[in-house]
Amino acid sequence: MERLEKYSITVIIPTRNSMPELEAHVHALNDWLHRVRQVIVVDSDSSDGTLEYLQENLKHECVEFLNHPPGLYESWNAAIKRAGSKFTYIATVNDFMPFETLVRLYSEAERLAADVVVSAPEIVYEDSTSKHRKWPIHSFLEKSVPKETYLFQPLELLAWNSIDLPGTLIGSSASNLYRSVALQENPFPYDYGHAGDSAWAVAQALSLRWAVVPDVASNFQCHVGQGSGRGQGRRLRAQLHALSCRQVECAEGELATAGVEAEILNALRYLFRLWERKEQAVSGYQAYRKRRVPWVIFPRAWMLRSSKNRADLEIRHQVEVVLAKAGDLYCYEQ
Repeated sequence: MERLEKYSITVIIPTRNSMPELEAHVHALNDWLHRVRQVIVVDSDSSDGTLEYLQENLKHECVEFLNHPPGLYESWNAAIKRAGSKFTYIATVNDFMPFETLVRLYSEAERLAADVVVSAPEIVYEDSTSKHRKWPIHSFLEKSVPKETYLFQPLELLAWNSIDLPGTLIGSSASNLYRSVALQENPFPYDYGHAGDSAWAVAQALSLRWAVVPDVASNFQCHVGQGSGRGQGRRLRAQLHALSCRQVECAEGELATAGVEAEILNALRYLFRLWERKEQAVSGYQAYRKRRVPWVIFPRAWMLRSSKNRADLEIRHQVEVVLAKAGDLYCYEQ
C-alpha cells in the first residue's frame, strides 16, 4: 500500500451543541484527517450528544478531546496551546475547506516562511433574503488582482486590516492556516466580543508574515442573525479603531516611513477621525430616539443625522484614498 505524506498540521474542531451540522462536517473531515498529524476537539459543555458523536465517529489515531467552559476564543486558545504540529487549522463546524486547499496553503506557508496564510471563502447564506456583502479579503483580491500567492508588506497589511473594521483580511479563520507558534505566542484576545480574530489581525499586522493565496476553494456559512447587535457593534468598532490607531503609532516608530508610506499613515489617521465623528453623531441621534418622541421635531437630531450621513460619504471617499495610495506604493492595477 502506498504510504501517503502526513502534513505537520493540527486540526482544531471547536464545538458547542453542534449536532444539527455535525454529521456532514465529520464526514467531510474524515476523508482526509489521516493526512494530518494531530486533531484536537475542544467542546464547551455540549448537552446534545455532540461530544459523544465525535468520540464515536471521528477517525484519527491521534485525537485529543478537551472540555472548556463556553467562550469562543478562550476555547480556541486552550486547544491551540496543545497544538504540537508546525501549523494549525481551525475547522469550525459547517465551514468547509477542501483538502486540496489546505495542502496549497500549507505549501505556500512553507515556501514563504509565512505565519498566516489567508484565502477568500465563498460566503454561503442560509437565508436567501440576507444582504450579501464583500469582506476586505474579497475586496483586496479584486483591487490588487494577484495571479499568484502574495506576501504582504507590514504597512500594506495594516491599511487593509483597518479600512473596514470590524472586517479584516483574516476573513474566516476556517479558510486560513496559521503557524502554531504564532498563535501560541499571540493568543486571540477575549475582550472584543465575536471580533477577537479581527482584533488579532490588527494587532499582528506589523509583527507577523502574512500571505494570501488566490483562486482556492472554501466555504463560510453565514447564519441568520449572525453578528453583534447595533449597540455592541458600535462599541466594538470604537475598540478596534483605537487598536488600529495604536498600530499606526507603532508603525511610525518601527517602520522607515516617508513619501507615500507617510501619506498612507496620514490617510488612516484621518479615516479614524471620521469614524469617531460618525460614532459621536450616531450616539447623539440614538439618545434622541430613546425619548420616544419623533426625532424630526428636534433640530439637533436633524443636525446629528446630517453629520452622520456626511461622515459616511467622507469615510467611503477616504477608504478609496487609502487604497489608492496603497496602490501607488504596492503597484496594484488601477
